[in-house]
Amino acid sequence: MISLKMFRVDAYPRFLAMSFATPNFTDDGFPTFATLMNAASFAYSVSRKMKTSKDHVYRDMLKYAADLSLTLTMSQTLLYLKSSSVPLRVKQILKRELGDEMTSCAKTELRLQRYYSNTATSQSPSTSPNTSLNSSAIIKSSMTSSRSMPELLQQFVKHLMR
Repeated sequence: MISLKMFRVDAYPRFLAMSFATPNFTDDGFPTFATLMNAASFAYSVSRKMKTSKDHVYRDMLKYAADLSLTLTMSQTLLYLKSSSVPLRVKQILKRELGDEMTSCAKTELRLQRYYSNTATSQSPSTSPNTSLNSSAIIKSSMTSSRSMPELLQQFVKHLMR
């Protein structure tokens, strides 16, 4: 049976400082929302540039790091939005600034994934019908899992940040 107990949002630690400025490596404080959003964007960007089959492990690790950055960002956003100790004005700033950043990151990543998916399927060797079918299936299956985070990010913004 699921219990509908109230839980204290403020009991959970906040790992991110409330800032949307470009990250600075000389700062000694907590990482910021901007730090994680920039890390995710950078990791997605670099992962797209890895084209050889030898790079697939690094590409997957970069996508995983980007997904983790976005997951942490979303969870910390929920903590700030649900906390009674955070002023309404700060929550509005968080929704506006982070919502725009998340939307931009998700749209860019999805658009580029579609582009690279179309490019990969149009450039795949089609010496036999089985070869083109198999390569197309492999590309689609690999793209499905990597698309899930940007799509989740879009839904997060749509339902919670507006």
